[in-house]
Amino acid sequence: MKNKLCMLFAIVLLIVGGCNEKSQNYFIGTILKITDNYFIVSPDDSEPIREIGDMILVPKEVVSANGVLELAVGERIQVVYNEMELTDEGVIVDIVYAIYKENDLEGTQEK
Repeated sequence: MKNKLCMLFAIVLLIVGGCNEKSQNYFIGTILKITDNYFIVSPDDSEPIREIGDMILVPKEVVSANGVLELAVGERIQVVYNEMELTDEGVIVDIVYAIYKENDLEGTQEK
């Protein structure tokens, strides 16, 4: 039941997001470290989020029905998120909609 609810929520977000002129926030970077709760990611130099911090804490809790992928230190990923905040721990993204491996995205994105 929980998976169906998550999938329904993700679909609603995609539909609502498709009607909105503003695109979702995302960045591409490399995983530096993996903790119990976060992926610590270094965003690419060309990413706007890099102006705020060079290490971003990405929570492992993901809205996507697919959940969190098997990821390793050194992998390049794209993080789709809602908001971010600057805390004592560093820059933390708020709601993570999805995390994609970069090699799964080749030829499918435009920025």
